[in-house]
This record gives sequence, structure tokens and C-alpha cells, in this order.
Amino acid sequence: MRLFRRAGVTIGEFVCRPRSEMWGRENQISAGHLIVFPRHAVEIEPAGDAPVVADPTHVMLYNDGQVYRRRLLDTRGDEAVFFALPPALIAELVGERDPGVGERLEAPFRFSQGPVSAREYLSHARLFHALATVGDAESRDTLELDEQLVELLSQTLTQVYAARGREPRGRGRAGSRTRRQHRERAHELRRVLALRFTESHSLAELAAEVGLSPFHAARIFRRYTGSSLHAYRVRLRLRSSLHRLARGHSEGLTGVALELGFASHSHFTAAFTKEFGVPPSHAWRRAPSFSP
Repeated sequence: MRLFRRAGVTIGEFVCRPRSEMWGRENQISAGHLIVFPRHAVEIEPAGDAPVVADPTHVMLYNDGQVYRRRLLDTRGDEAVFFALPPALIAELVGERDPGVGERLEAPFRFSQGPVSAREYLSHARLFHALATVGDAESRDTLELDEQLVELLSQTLTQVYAARGREPRGRGRAGSRTRRQHRERAHELRRVLALRFTESHSLAELAAEVGLSPFHAARIFRRYTGSSLHAYRVRLRLRSSLHRLARGHSEGLTGVALELGFASHSHFTAAFTKEFGVPPSHAWRRAPSFSP
């Protein structure tokens, strides 16, 4: 794990291998209030709340002291980049979207996750990649980094809170029960995709996995995620490709494309460029250098 501290924000890499003892017990956040960008899918169950699938399409929000359990989904374990935020910055960032946060700075986040756009996901990956390769970041002029940090965290929270405001709401007890059941089905569908996003499934096959008709599976998933099942699977593939590209692949872009379920090198390149705004061969060329 490599740690950096900038503008009061601690940036770190978290790795939990599949055989770690942390899978079999309760865990507790102790590094401060966290915004976490997952690299692989993992199921997180915050104490007192329903489990959620933490995957690269979403960011996780943890209050300092939060108790939770994790369950293995991806066979590579749990990997993520985290940003630990100081109270003053939390008050500013969250306060713009939730004015009452000043009265509960000990637990500023009222929910555990929210969607993150391709732009912010690529931005966080480039930023961490740059920090991991510059060596002694403390000795460098980091005005660029400070500004990128604030922009990244601000835009990320804007997306999370905007999505929260669009969540479906039922009426009365029956409406709440139906909403809960639908949310559970959407969670199950996310879980299936997180486990097997490199595979090709028909809508009927995915729906059968969770006991729904194709029509209801498509409708419920879009309602609770804002995305079609197909688009969600493509995003999982593409965000996974970022980390494969950063670490290198013996068979190059074609190997990454086929490994992730794309039909060809050109299919992968077109989807990647549409998602991130740059072709895969340029993904890391525009990472900030933070030169002295």
C-alpha cells in the first residue's frame, strides 16, 4: 500500500487477497471518512444496512468508524483506491449538497454508495497511477494535483447525490415493500454481472438467474441503476480493462479485448474510446506528471 497526503486528503491503495482473514470477520474503517473507488467487485454489508455490490461503476462512501463485512465475488479479492477526507473538506464538499452535515460531521455520509462516471473513474485512476510512479511526491510542486483532487472529489459527490435524488419512491407500506423487493432484485442482477461480466448472456438468461421475466429484469434494473443491463456490463468490462492496461498484458490490446468478452480488438477500441474519450493506447499518456 502506498500513501500520499495532499490538501489534507490521504490517498491510498487497499488490497485484500482472497485468503485474507478479513473476509471472515467484521471490519471497521479507521482511516477517516472515505471515498473509495473499487477495482474489482466485492459485496459489502454495512452494519445495520442491506448489502451492496461495490464494483468499478460505483464509489463507496464510508464514515469513520463504520463497521461492515465483505464477501468475496471476484476471485482476485478486493482492491481499491481510497481518499480519506479531513473534517473541514468534508464540511465543504458534502455541505454543498446536504446543508445539515455540519451537525453530524462524525457521520457525514448518509448512504453507502453511488454511481461514478467514466470521466471521474478515469481521472482517479490516472491520478493514482501518476502518484505511484513519481517517487517522492512530497518534494514536488503539487498545485496541479491539489486542484485535480478537489475537482475529482467534488464532481464525484455531485454525481452520487444527484443519483440519490432520482431513486424511486413508493407510497405507503405496500409501496415500500415493493420498492425493497425490486431493489433486492436489482442488487442480485448487479451481483451476477459483477461475477461474470466477461461472459455473454441473453436477457432471458440473466432474468432466469434471479427469478424474473426478461421484461421485469430489464425494467427493474434500469429503474434502480439508471442503466440497461448491456451498458452496465460494458462499463464493468471497460473499467476492468483500465487496470489490465496499466499493468501490461502479454498479448496486448487484442488479448485484453478477448479476455474481457469483446468480439475483437476494433470492437474493444471503439467502446473504450466512446467511454473514456481516448483510445486504449492513450489511456495513460495523459496522466499528470506532477513535475517539479
